[in-house]
Amino acid sequence: MVPADRLFKTETRPANAKATQTDSASRSIIEVEAAQRRAKTERLKQARIAQEASQTAPEAPVKKVAKPRKKA
Repeated sequence: MVPADRLFKTETRPANAKATQTDSASRSIIEVEAAQRRAKTERLKQARIAQEASQTAPEAPVKKVAKPRKKA
């Protein structure tokens, strides 16, 4: 049986309890997003390296040699 003086009273929490809860939730979300971003970056890097390895190096275009101009 609950005493009458505690029947409708709520327990008081420290003022920073809600802030601590919000902080921990936001930090966990940020950590998950950062891990996903790192995984995506690594996957794209590996794909780029594989693509560059499969391509042949393009030959540099031959530059034309400028002819000296005649003085008028």
